Amino acid sequence: MKLCGVIAEYNPFHNGHAHHLGQARALSGCDWLIVCMAGGVVQRGEVALLDKWTRARMALAHGADLVVELPALFAVRPAEAFARGGVMTLAAMGVDALSFGCETDDLELLRRAARLLAAEDEALSGETRRGLAAGLTHARARGEAVERRLGLPEGFLNRPNTALALEYLKALDGVGRETGVCLVPRRKPVGRPLPNVPDHVVKAVSVGREGFDRRGARITVLNVIGSREGALPGIGQMTSGRDKFRAPGIFSAIEAASGSKLPLSLRWKILAPPPRVRERVVVGNMNDWM
Repeated sequence: MKLCGVIAEYNPFHNGHAHHLGQARALSGCDWLIVCMAGGVVQRGEVALLDKWTRARMALAHGADLVVELPALFAVRPAEAFARGGVMTLAAMGVDALSFGCETDDLELLRRAARLLAAEDEALSGETRRGLAAGLTHARARGEAVERRLGLPEGFLNRPNTALALEYLKALDGVGRETGVCLVPRRKPVGRPLPNVPDHVVKAVSVGREGFDRRGARITVLNVIGSREGALPGIGQMTSGRDKFRAPGIFSAIEAASGSKLPLSLRWKILAPPPRVRERVVVGNMNDWM
């Protein structure tokens, strides 16, 4: 009987995880697929979005045969301890292979990088210290040092799944038993917007923030707008030929007039001209030599 193990958080479980479980079973040819999953708390001490029983049921419904809990001692710690705890747990259950996802499919390259990290000679330590002195985190400083040593592109080893894959390989070397590796390359993310997203979308990723249309939605003006004060939050800042005497984009049908005096003495007026601030002042916005 062949056993394959997977280490995960599933916070939350998504299509990419379902794809990974299917590939892990297919590549390993296992009879039983065991998932070692973080419980109620995950890395960085965050509380999981869903409880561990719900997440376990999701994994079982998508191909896992057994879900065991990764002890919290390892679940909340950095990648090195997280990986070591998961590998030790699965090794104690007698798994024959470990499957994990990664941004690259070059397993030999990952093994070389993992061995270099495990050995960490003085030269590598010195490069890491220089990165720390430059303000980098320890993981990033060490990753960039290894990248330079192996001639890899910048950022290659600091991608989330690649960094965790290196820790899995380091931990496997330390368990003292032969364990195979089933590497599942991450699929290319969908690069186009709704409604043209295919049904095999792996994971939703934010692509940017929606821009404002030069005014906020029903923002009231409180007390005073001081002389030469910038636009209110949520109102796009625009270039003006002169000082702004009122907040741009405030319309009488929605907004109340200012509650205090403005520089042009427009107190209590419902519509305080000019109705908007433009890139320049044109004749149509001026009266009586103002």
